[in-house]
Amino acid sequence: MKRPITWLRLGAGLVACATALGAALPPPVWLVGTWRLERTDGIVIQEVWSLSSGDGLQGEGQIVRDGQTRKSEQLRIVVDPAIDQLVYIAWPVDQAETHFVATTESTPDGLIFANPDHDFPQIIRYIRESDERVRVELEGAGAEGRRRNLIMEFERVVP
Repeated sequence: MKRPITWLRLGAGLVACATALGAALPPPVWLVGTWRLERTDGIVIQEVWSLSSGDGLQGEGQIVRDGQTRKSEQLRIVVDPAIDQLVYIAWPVDQAETHFVATTESTPDGLIFANPDHDFPQIIRYIRESDERVRVELEGAGAEGRRRNLIMEFERVVP
């Protein structure tokens, strides 16, 4: 028995095909704002994201201890037109810029970026748990080639 194709099913199929073929997801505007993690050892990790003048997000990540910034990096999430993919770009102070490409497992609320050639991390996940919480997971080969996983639970800072 033949079933008629409805526009809804056809549209959903086209979206699924486009995602499977690697069409770029839009930058995650839900990430705009200030996100903070206060650890029990006094270390504060913070990311601040804003809309960039182009079609993406720009941010800054900082690790603060005893009121002093210990590490910082510039961050960007943009669509790379050369590959039509969402990319995450991290540029730590005194280091080279590193690009991570969104994987096909990414969704609008769960972005997964990968760069298998990078030392650590090789995988970066941004998972929107709610409007007020974001989980960031870093994964890859650590010292001596052992797998290393770091999970950070950020809360939105309300101005």
